[in-house]
Amino acid sequence: MRTKQQIRRLSMRIKQTMGIVLITALAILIWRSCNSKSDPVNVTKDYRYWYEKAEKQGDAYAQNRLGVCYYNGEGVTKDFGQAVHWFEKAEKQGYAYAQYNLGICYYNGNGVTKDYIQAVSWFRKAAEKGDDIAQYELGLCYENGEGVTKDDSQAAYWYKKAAELVVAIAKKDTKTHIFCR
Repeated sequence: MRTKQQIRRLSMRIKQTMGIVLITALAILIWRSCNSKSDPVNVTKDYRYWYEKAEKQGDAYAQNRLGVCYYNGEGVTKDFGQAVHWFEKAEKQGYAYAQYNLGICYYNGNGVTKDYIQAVSWFRKAAEKGDDIAQYELGLCYENGEGVTKDDSQAAYWYKKAAELVVAIAKKDTKTHIFCR
């Protein structure tokens, strides 16, 4: 087991030499170890630190992930307003999952005023970029007439798009692919 001083020195070397992709990857690895009961390190602070480091370099994934941390209270106090802030930063770079997350915030009124029209707008942006869950949510909005005029043909269209994407993913060899949102 490494001492705190060794971890700090290693951390400093990593900070000085790692690129943004590796910083984000490190944050992901630390985040995934959060559920490990045998892990002696306070990983919630660690992964948040690395996401913040990547975010400062403009990484949309890290910005979105920080939003998820605030939305779910992972390593930070749950704060829907902060979640929306980070989702908006990632969305400005066109990050589809952040657009979907903004749709969820508007749909549920978390961190923003509940607004089905805004939710549909965000779901549509993400859906048009191929986000299968956003496509499904958009289908639900059309089916239920939430934020749009009820339209069964549009609902069916978006459900079909979502299903086609899921089937395409399922046909791939999942043992060689890493899926992360």
